[in-house]
Amino acid sequence: MRALILLGAALTLPAACASPPYPGTQPMGTVTGHVLSWPCAPVENLNSPCAGRPAPGVEVDFQRGGSPVGSVVSDGSGVYSIQLLPGTYTVSLKNIRILRSPNQVIVTAGQVTTADLVFDNGIRLPVEPNGGPA
Repeated sequence: MRALILLGAALTLPAACASPPYPGTQPMGTVTGHVLSWPCAPVENLNSPCAGRPAPGVEVDFQRGGSPVGSVVSDGSGVYSIQLLPGTYTVSLKNIRILRSPNQVIVTAGQVTTADLVFDNGIRLPVEPNGGPA
């Protein structure tokens, strides 16, 4: 009898693991990417601009319908990753006003969405009217 109970449990366990953990819940999607600070220097060559430098320790916030739903902090390489329910989210960076990349991301269940977030760090040299540094 005991062997029969163990066999029954072994057969039902894989089926239980294949579905979401709670009835009525949806599978999650993952959003991952880099947080990048731009520009890389006060003066850059227009023919080869820097795409941005990794920005560690930046809080990435996600909102849906105006309500906060999650946040994550970029690691030492500027990488972040978070799992969210499927849908469209507004993305912002805490204490950073100018996000140069799109501020929305679409999450699909069971899929990984890559969203690199580039913000303007504001470093610039003053420029004279003739185009040279001040």
